[in-house]
Amino acid sequence: MPLAPSLTLVLLPAWWLMRAIAGPEGLAMAALPSLPTSPAAERLLAPLFLVAAWATTGLWPLHRQLPAALAAPVGAMLLARVAIPTVPDGMEHWRPLMMPAIVLGIWHAALSDRPSGVAIGLAWVGLLGASRGGVTGAALLLAGALMFDLATAWRERLGRWLPVAVGASALAAGAGGLLAVESGLHAEVVYTVLAVSGVAAAAAAVAPPARAADGQRSR
Repeated sequence: MPLAPSLTLVLLPAWWLMRAIAGPEGLAMAALPSLPTSPAAERLLAPLFLVAAWATTGLWPLHRQLPAALAAPVGAMLLARVAIPTVPDGMEHWRPLMMPAIVLGIWHAALSDRPSGVAIGLAWVGLLGASRGGVTGAALLLAGALMFDLATAWRERLGRWLPVAVGASALAAGAGGLLAVESGLHAEVVYTVLAVSGVAAAAAAVAPPARAADGQRSR
């Protein structure tokens, strides 16, 4: 069984514990923020949500497990709609331990020439900032990553529209990146700066070939 899908099985004990806490009230989505979760339960539930969501990102060391741009929004939705409203203190408790993994994932994606992976990692920076702007930025980044992967996969079908599709993905990712970085700086300054440096490294890796191509055209 592939590792990434199997990691999502940790949601089963998380659901059981939340069900036990909720009692007869049930686990309606609207009631999650008012779930009477103790600090100890929050610290127990948060890593389960984080592991399950991380399994969908396609970031190192799970970069060969899933089509990241397609699966990552599922994990982001889990964090934004369930984990952050239900266990905010638990998420804050585990955030300093999760951020290094995100930074490593961003740098690995940058060095592996995977722009969508860089965008997904930066989306997590915004999500863990746990602000409305960070969640919005994450959504834009994930949309940009998906558009980029689809555009590159369908480059022959798109033909002359390929630059438009890539430009749209870059625009979405750029706008989302600003929001995600702002959210990250409010939560974890050092790790956010390291994440941004990974994004800059990815951009620098793309720039030289583009300049070389321009130089050849001018000749």
